[in-house]
Amino acid sequence: MVINIMKLYIATYNSYDDQWGASICSLGVFDSYDKAEKALKNNGIEVFQIDEVDLNEITNLYLGGYIE
Repeated sequence: MVINIMKLYIATYNSYDDQWGASICSLGVFDSYDKAEKALKNNGIEVFQIDEVDLNEITNLYLGGYIE
């Protein structure tokens, strides 16, 4: 029996535009890398990160941020 694990792509970006700090936001979760990238670019987001995760699997994904 072959089990296909669905991959999901979490599209995130830093919405903080001042000198010090970061505010990581998620634009959405997509079923392909291309869809995630297109959504980010269509919203004018040039600097971003797309992380791949498996559906229904525990993951320890650091989305980013700023800690002082």
